[in-house]
Amino acid sequence: SPRVEEVAADTVVLDLEGLEHLFGSPREIAGEMARIAAESGLAVNVAVAANPEAAVHAARGFAGITVIPPGEEAGVLGRLPLRLLAPPPEVEETWSLWGLRCFRDLAALPETGGAERLGPEGVRLQKLARGAGTRPAGSALPIRRPARRRDRGRAPRGRARLDGACGPGAR
Repeated sequence: SPRVEEVAADTVVLDLEGLEHLFGSPREIAGEMARIAAESGLAVNVAVAANPEAAVHAARGFAGITVIPPGEEAGVLGRLPLRLLAPPPEVEETWSLWGLRCFRDLAALPETGGAERLGPEGVRLQKLARGAGTRPAGSALPIRRPARRRDRGRAPRGRARLDGACGPGAR
């Protein structure tokens, strides 16, 4: 896909929309990505979801290949630990006091109460815990091409870890 975003040093998001007729189902594309990475000496987790945020959390939280059917994000992500949301320390402390441990716990809270106690950041994190994307509707995935490197064709020495995530229609 020409639509690639480097979310972090170890995380890449690809927009798979429209690629099925060229490369197969999202699961087949994810499998091929994992196979190529393994041949290059990289240990990767690959996730496919309807929005990039859900895909990134799944790739960071589950080993191997994860394909989340549209509408099932909250159920699949529910058992992930809240630390994957990278909350500010004060929010993390509040969650701990409330006994919240996983995405499911946070997603189950009423949104109104969370907004009153945790503010806009708490609402944003709760949406992520529910598997909802937080990008504005219709926002396109930026096209960011990887930097050219001299060692591009060589496999890295040792084993590196790269969490890949991809989402059809990453909007």
